[in-house]
Amino acid sequence: MRGLIIMSNARIALGALALTALLSVQARAQAAQKWSLLGSPFFTVQQFPDERIKGFGGELQMRYSRPGTSLGLGVQYSNHKSENAQMQLSGVFLEPRYAPDVGGESIVPYIAARFAALRQNSDFASTSNGYAIGLGAGVMYKLSRRTNLDLGAAVVRQSLGDITLDTGPEATLNAFFGYVVKAGLSIGLP
Repeated sequence: MRGLIIMSNARIALGALALTALLSVQARAQAAQKWSLLGSPFFTVQQFPDERIKGFGGELQMRYSRPGTSLGLGVQYSNHKSENAQMQLSGVFLEPRYAPDVGGESIVPYIAARFAALRQNSDFASTSNGYAIGLGAGVMYKLSRRTNLDLGAAVVRQSLGDITLDTGPEATLNAFFGYVVKAGLSIGLP
């Protein structure tokens, strides 16, 4: 038992050391300008308990950048279809990013978090509101002084309110995970 506690404490200490080293690395901003506009189409998969539903969507966000960090405020929309149902998710989100300095000017990796307020509409039930929390990562590739290609992926946990099915009874939508892959353009504003 004591050996397990020592191993657990060693893992915690090693993790804290790695995090400290990562955070102490000099960082850079994702865009050369303080303000930028980012638009991204995306492919998504919603993982429900009984099925996996694919969908497509897009997002538009305004980003504020400082050296090493940026913060985006945006809107998102996606449409998901299965054999028997269709669902749309829309919402507003806040997306902080951290970009470590890897020594290059053309390619900048980043890690991101996402906090979103969502609204669900479907052809099988009433609408409901909820939220999403997620983590992601990606790279920005510099195309020109003001334009970047943004490639990213994320895992998002989504929770929506209770619904009334079109057949009559109320139902609870259990929390589910969504997986997103996106490619977009970031335009620096003057």
